[in-house]
Amino acid sequence: MSALSPLKAVIFDLDGVLVSTSKFHAQAWADLVRSQGYEPPVDLEEQVRGISRLASLKIALGENVSNFSDEELVALGERKNACYLDAIKGICADDLYPGVLDLFNNLHNAGIAIVLGSASKNARPVLESLGIANFFDAVADGFVYTHGKPHPDVFLCGAQMVGATPAECIVVEDAAAGINAALDGGFVTVGMGSFDSLQHCHLFVNSLEELTVARLQELHADWRSDTWTIVREGAYDEKREESLQTVFCIGNGEIGLRGTLAELPVSCRPGIFIAGLFDITLRPGMDTEKWSPFMKYWSYPELATEPREEVCLIDCPNFLHTTWALNGEAIDFTTGKIEKFTRNLDMRSGMFTTTVHWVSPAGNELRFTQRRFADMQQTDRVFAQYEIEPLNCSGTLAIQGGIDARYIMSEPETPNDNHSAAFDILAMDSIGNQAVTLVIKGRHAGMTAAFASGTQVLDRPTATYQVQQEDHCITVCTEVQVEQGQLLYVERTAIVATARRHAEPLARVQQAIMETMTTLPFGQARVASTAQWQQYWLDSDVHIDGNLKDQLGARFSIYHLLIAGSHDDPGVSIAAKSLSGIGYRGMVFWDTDIHMTPFFNFTQPTIARNLAMFRYLTLDGARRKAAHYKHMGAEFPWETGISGDEECERFLKLITHQVHISADVAYALQQYVDITGDMEFYINCAAEVFMETARFWVSKAVVDGAMVSIPDAGGPDEFHIVSTDSAYVNNLAIYNLHAANRAIAYLKEHAPAKLADITARTGITAAELDAIRTYPSRIKTMQQPDGLFEQCAGFFALRDEIGNEEEITDIFNTQTVKQADVIMMLYLLPDQWDDAVKNINLAYYEPRTIHLSSLSHAVHGLLASELGLAATADKYIRQSLSMDLSDELGNTGKGAHMAANGMNWVSLVRGYGGSRPQGDHFLITPNLPADWQRLRFSLQWHGAQFTVDITHQGVTVSNAATAQPLPAIVSGLQLTLQPGEQVHIACEVAGQ
Repeated sequence: MSALSPLKAVIFDLDGVLVSTSKFHAQAWADLVRSQGYEPPVDLEEQVRGISRLASLKIALGENVSNFSDEELVALGERKNACYLDAIKGICADDLYPGVLDLFNNLHNAGIAIVLGSASKNARPVLESLGIANFFDAVADGFVYTHGKPHPDVFLCGAQMVGATPAECIVVEDAAAGINAALDGGFVTVGMGSFDSLQHCHLFVNSLEELTVARLQELHADWRSDTWTIVREGAYDEKREESLQTVFCIGNGEIGLRGTLAELPVSCRPGIFIAGLFDITLRPGMDTEKWSPFMKYWSYPELATEPREEVCLIDCPNFLHTTWALNGEAIDFTTGKIEKFTRNLDMRSGMFTTTVHWVSPAGNELRFTQRRFADMQQTDRVFAQYEIEPLNCSGTLAIQGGIDARYIMSEPETPNDNHSAAFDILAMDSIGNQAVTLVIKGRHAGMTAAFASGTQVLDRPTATYQVQQEDHCITVCTEVQVEQGQLLYVERTAIVATARRHAEPLARVQQAIMETMTTLPFGQARVASTAQWQQYWLDSDVHIDGNLKDQLGARFSIYHLLIAGSHDDPGVSIAAKSLSGIGYRGMVFWDTDIHMTPFFNFTQPTIARNLAMFRYLTLDGARRKAAHYKHMGAEFPWETGISGDEECERFLKLITHQVHISADVAYALQQYVDITGDMEFYINCAAEVFMETARFWVSKAVVDGAMVSIPDAGGPDEFHIVSTDSAYVNNLAIYNLHAANRAIAYLKEHAPAKLADITARTGITAAELDAIRTYPSRIKTMQQPDGLFEQCAGFFALRDEIGNEEEITDIFNTQTVKQADVIMMLYLLPDQWDDAVKNINLAYYEPRTIHLSSLSHAVHGLLASELGLAATADKYIRQSLSMDLSDELGNTGKGAHMAANGMNWVSLVRGYGGSRPQGDHFLITPNLPADWQRLRFSLQWHGAQFTVDITHQGVTVSNAATAQPLPAIVSGLQLTLQPGEQVHIACEVAGQ
């Protein structure tokens, strides 16, 4: 794949960036408004910074704007302009900000175009007076663009004038409206001015003196939009619509909102999910006579014939429900003709944008743009902005915006319906005339939640609003006049609250919606949220030079991890499909503990702690399951929502045989402690989990002479769920027992009172403690003399036939492996066996594995990369990176493949990056793909915060100045990086 083009142009705003003229503008507006008998806003200078003349006039006049006709407003604007031109006559080169001339000269020498992007129609005379007009390759001013900021038109025009795309440009701005416009246009941004209003830019500077060509080029390479943006174009296709709704999901750990569009009503489900908001669905009995042999092997058919209850996520009311009608004709993109349809997810900021050029059946032509984001700073909020531009018509636009609960799901008609749980409406009400509320209650379990939704039409102070209520829908209705070629902006705000987190959820959303609508419009709300996104990316990004598809796949996986993990709620975990879809009913599996937590442990330890704490907080549920099956200690559920109880379909043997999850949980908690050094959690939480899960293994195990077996426990391979002595299960159980022994010894020395407390509460016996101590050396590992592991007892005696369950009805009698099993064990315990053992097992199991689980590909690729098997690594890792973006398994519509997303990060950082802990050191032994020029990522480990930057010529490791020392082995060289230290190891990094 060809290299991306370099930085081609830098687009500068004028006022506040090159020179200060804002005081002249503000004074002119203030004088004009006072001449009309009104008092301007006290912060007028800041409010009108960087926006068009008409918009500035409306701000200056405030609510008094309704007293003037459009013709009078134009005349007032001209009067202000004359005052302004008179005021700036004395401006000269001495008024230039420091650094302007040096930067311009350096950009010119580097062949980078210099462009002006200014809302002003007076920019050219100002440039002449400043003596810098000759520097500019293009001037995009008030005479060039069609729509002013916050529309990106001025910057788009500037880029086009020098033959550059937005992805090839940087915009330097001093106003939030300008930064927002640049972000919406797809530009890299530099902010200069007030940090509070510009903190969402990609780089903030106090002066142009801080900018060099090299710094701008590096900034551009890091943040250019074409490496951060998922784009899909073309008319809608109902067959791919569900998968696109998953791809374009937005979220923040508390709220997940699928990429559905009210204007594209091809799906009746809004696809809105709230973390921890579950209810119960009643399922009918199943006709087991029609089951395949595999299904009968996999299940307890006698338990499937009766009706049952299943815990499910609630698909919430659509709190951004909006309908539109232009001159009485509904805006519905399934009718008429779509000239152009673009969907865009900017992963830098979590912003989902759709732009549609549509011709209605009646011939009305308009451009309709929608932007929305889930607030990453205050996670109970979602914001949306709609931009309507009539292209060939004018008239009346009727808007209804509110909360729609008409899509309440009924009980499923068939056993396999993938419905969410149903709910009842408890209350609907209005707050004033611009906001509405709705309260729901789960139909069976009774969980409650409240929603508030508000609507505002911008720059229309005379607009009137009226609340309309129907059986399942409450909306704010308004009508406004729209003019051909003029933009109308409508903003929507939504707030959510659940009874699980708030004592009075309705009161909570009532207060929050009014405060938010009053103080936080869309453009301002995105500032703090985008700034939070920037910080998450600085800690979590994986930067790849050389293959754009791989780069987008990597960032897409990280994006979905970041929108899934709760930043402040240990009472929830991450479901297998996160909050991006209803697949698996919103249940939490081992996917979280084994496949997702490594990413959070190394990059987002606060979220990682919440995930670890979730397992501790649900320990009693694991105890209840163990007691139910006559086991001791804690047996973690194969599936759970938030209760910690087993919530898997009761007829599946997954409940009784996929018990490896208890060891998976122990493994995850030990890894969390080892990586973060969180000894408080170790003492007060993890140690008890280790001891209780160890008790479970002891009670389940069977003594077989000198050895110990573990019966009825399958590994990850679900084709062989009925297994005894699974290599995966037994070796992870050994790990679990060792963790318990270490915890007991640590508590004896450092926290004896805690050990006494655990012992007293759990009733652990001396016999159990003795077994926990002795069983690790007695449990069968299933390793053969040549190093090959038998996946489970009798596996090598099965038919060596490879296929799937459609082709082989008794696939459980063959050596076909559904997903990584022994290979997964080798990945999890990397220092337990040497490369010879890993090679012989990969050679045996890789051709027998058919990867019907999304989490399987990256594990094979990672191990192959560590073993230097270039073709195999490249095949599997790249297939996994495309899992959702290319819908590799054909089921992305049910939600994101979160296990694959987690393993994608691991395969890049540990596989190609060769980076992982090894004892007391951090090991870095990279092996880049041949078509990559660079791989860079940041990690946190034992208090060190460091960046690994890999090229084919060497490795650079940089430890943060505020971090702890980093003991490392980099390409075979042992060293310790002190805080603030950087080391470069020149070596040949082989290309795979």
